Amino acid sequence: STFWRGDGAWATPTDLDTAGWNLLETQTASNVSHITMYNSITSTYDAYKFVLNHVIPAEDARAIRITGRTLYSAITGYAALSAFKVNTSGTITTTTGAPSGTAISFGYYLSNTATEAGFNAEITLYNPLPNTSTLAIIKSGQEDSSGLFVNESGVIKWNQAAIDNVIFDMASGNITSGTFSIYGLRK
Repeated sequence: STFWRGDGAWATPTDLDTAGWNLLETQTASNVSHITMYNSITSTYDAYKFVLNHVIPAEDARAIRITGRTLYSAITGYAALSAFKVNTSGTITTTTGAPSGTAISFGYYLSNTATEAGFNAEITLYNPLPNTSTLAIIKSGQEDSSGLFVNESGVIKWNQAAIDNVIFDMASGNITSGTFSIYGLRK
């Protein structure tokens, strides 16, 4: 493929993935204890987006967790999360939380009923490789185990070290199904 350059000459693109989000890896869960994204976080990209689609836990009313790691060691993180819950009559309630530790829980009370939409989330990881701090923005939506529709958003900050891989798991039990994709974005 070629394009017409501004100087009046035809040219061949040298790097087609320099703009926008680039798919790096997708894993499909099938009754597994965790999903680990090992090799996708490199110095090639400045930001990463994890997309979780139709995640179903094996046990009802469980939270999903994310663990930021450097090499094979978990890093302690701190989060500020808020959730808006809407029932079928339109009543809205809000909750907030500040989980901390090596495995940060989010997406509380995930339903294990496969006929529902499952848990869906986007987690954008900024600046993961310098040994300073890493920030992640979480946005998620689900129908929880009590039938409420939940929209959750929040931020996680890891202060201690570079993050070169992450693990997703449930607070207890396995991940029955779902897809986990990672995308990279260059400056």
